[in-house]
Amino acid sequence: MAEKLGNYEDGLAALEGGDYPEALKHFVVAASKDSIDANIQYALGFTHLCLGSYDAAARALMRSLKIQPDHSAALASLAEVRMEQGKYGIAARAFTEYLAGEDVPYHLNKLAATYARMGNHDLAVTIYRTSMILEPQNATAYNNCAISLNKIGKHEEAAATCRSGLKIAPRDCDLTINLACSLRLSGRLKTALRVMMESDESCRHTYAGALEIGNTYADLKMYNEAVYNFNQAKQINPESPDAYDNLGITYDQMGRYEDAEREYRRALELDPSDAAVHNNLAANLELQGDSEGARFEFSRAVQLEPRNEFFRKNLESVS
Repeated sequence: MAEKLGNYEDGLAALEGGDYPEALKHFVVAASKDSIDANIQYALGFTHLCLGSYDAAARALMRSLKIQPDHSAALASLAEVRMEQGKYGIAARAFTEYLAGEDVPYHLNKLAATYARMGNHDLAVTIYRTSMILEPQNATAYNNCAISLNKIGKHEEAAATCRSGLKIAPRDCDLTINLACSLRLSGRLKTALRVMMESDESCRHTYAGALEIGNTYADLKMYNEAVYNFNQAKQINPESPDAYDNLGITYDQMGRYEDAEREYRRALELDPSDAAVHNNLAANLELQGDSEGARFEFSRAVQLEPRNEFFRKNLESVS
């Protein structure tokens, strides 16, 4: 039984079939029998990556590269691991080193996503566009490129990118929602709402779809409709803080301050590190006459984002 379990080929078959726990069993035993085979170490690391065990994946992939420094697949997988670990600078260097040999659209997208997570959306856009040239049928690249374009305020370009992607994948829900978001951010609120209302029902009833419709209604000052859609988003994904925060903002705009406070506090239960929500709660408490509570929440926002001048000025206004 041990011989069969440690069979490298059986591990590859399990990996190809998506049975990662079974593949891991095979590769662990195979690696214990032959610790200097770069391909076995790579397979072990890649399987850990698929299972989300990033530290174990990094160790195995580094062993593979120590044995065979030019193992390109191990290098690319290690770059993905570093990205998932939040080590974006290391990930970017590893992806760049891997791509020096060949422009592979999948890994170009990963490199672009790494720069996007680092906040360098201009460079991310450039890399996504290169990927789109090499693989023009990849709708995900169009969507991610549009997200980065929106981040740097190029909303019309983002909308155009989404429309190009939708020519390839007309029913792609992510692209449809992102198109509506781009239109909303560019001020074309009624067009944005029409895009969502004309989309598939399955798209409108996703968390992101309900959230986007709520955001558009809120910008149109149709607050009751916004509240309804934010509550829909909460039902679809009760563990995501964004719907609670957006609902809190809407309640504030309606003058329902106690309801808004409740939503902000729930959002912070889900993500205590969100400085913007601390700031929103502080402003809400100030409106309710709770200066001490507002000062505390503004302080938390500044502690979390000390370089944010907007948060700092808010704190100074109540100090």
